[in-house]
Amino acid sequence: MAELIQGRFERNQPQPSEPKPVVKLVAIARNEAAYIPAWVFHHFRIGVDLIEIYINNTDDNSLKICRRIKKIYPNFNFIKADHLLDKSLATGKSFQIAAYNKSLRRSKRKKDNATHLLTLDLDEYLTPANLKHNLKNLLTENNKADAISFLWYSDDYSKSKAPFQSHLRGKTTVYRLNHVKTLARVSKRIKSCLHHNFLFKGDGPVSNAFGGLYNIQLSDKTNTSIHRSKVNMSFLDILNAREVEPWFILHCIYRSEDEYLASLCRGRQHNNDSSPLKKNRWGLRPYPSFNPIELVVAFDKNEVRGYKSDYQAFISTCGIRKEIKSARGMIKKRVKELDDLLKSDPQLLKSFAQIFRGTRYEKPILSEKHINNKREADEFDSKRFFKECPDVMNAYNINDPIESNDLAYEMNKFYGTDKDNLSEFSLAEFGYWHTKHHQDKYSKRGEGGNYWMKSKPR
Repeated sequence: MAELIQGRFERNQPQPSEPKPVVKLVAIARNEAAYIPAWVFHHFRIGVDLIEIYINNTDDNSLKICRRIKKIYPNFNFIKADHLLDKSLATGKSFQIAAYNKSLRRSKRKKDNATHLLTLDLDEYLTPANLKHNLKNLLTENNKADAISFLWYSDDYSKSKAPFQSHLRGKTTVYRLNHVKTLARVSKRIKSCLHHNFLFKGDGPVSNAFGGLYNIQLSDKTNTSIHRSKVNMSFLDILNAREVEPWFILHCIYRSEDEYLASLCRGRQHNNDSSPLKKNRWGLRPYPSFNPIELVVAFDKNEVRGYKSDYQAFISTCGIRKEIKSARGMIKKRVKELDDLLKSDPQLLKSFAQIFRGTRYEKPILSEKHINNKREADEFDSKRFFKECPDVMNAYNINDPIESNDLAYEMNKFYGTDKDNLSEFSLAEFGYWHTKHHQDKYSKRGEGGNYWMKSKPR
């Protein structure tokens, strides 16, 4: 299988007379064993030469899987990085940036032969729109660039997906976001790695190409911000609204619901965040800063079929099929652990409400007052109430959408619910809320207290 993948590289290599780029991909990983094989295979296949993963604070079988891959692919390396993590935490620095910079220094000191450095997370895949294309061709076409950036596209949050599906399908729905990830030429000009890009020395211009498109350069003075790591909305507007760029980052934020929930348990200790859950997520919902653009990438079906066949051969050659199954079992175990955690500490659902949006845990946080109001509504005699006060039914059946929404809003606050329409409330809920909302009116008529309750004696 090593020969198979390397063969795909060679067919698309520059001619011997041209400088040969060597791309090194660097990542950090905590409890990512279920995803390491597919991620490594994918990036070797598109033209990456060296892969380096800093394994940290992990209790799954990541190390075992990495050892088996390395036996077949010596250009794959992994580092047990708990010491670097501890050092970063003690000094208040980002472990992620520390790992990236350590790898960068190795390349700058010629400890390896990397000419270009790419940093990604284990849920990010540098992807060509045409699966036949190779990264080396892109670098040859942009041989003067200091860096090449690729726009983020998230996977689909809106459809129910079975766990552990391939990130590539014949038709893959993605959502255009506004961040980039970057591949940079290893040079003395690079001062430091950043989370999404690189910090260069001096005030001179940085040649930062974009996405495999010709004649587009990224610059904080024109179309980006934060050291060219986030593109402006005006720049997004000039891109093709129907197609992804020739090269892009497929960011598998969501995957299936269980996988998304399990990912929350990894936290963000690598960036000095001690929270028990990964809080830089927004649930199974669109990215909150703006409305992402939905696109469908139509990969060639035969290429996808060949891609998946090659991956199965990769698994067999590395002898990791059973290990992948075990790693997936650990993902399922983490979902159970999360469920137990939320049951033991329900306050987390309120503290981290954003990350549970759209999941099975998106439930209203009910106060004792909300619970009591619902209990009272269940005992409200709506049949008798509307018989004696038929005019109130007109309010329930109101045709004015604005006024109806206002009533629904007030009732949601009263019951601690999140319903969209007034019609979603029962007659008993509406009747009880109405009598409490106009409590003075009904009290003056001698209809206060438990007057409308089913238990009131006739």
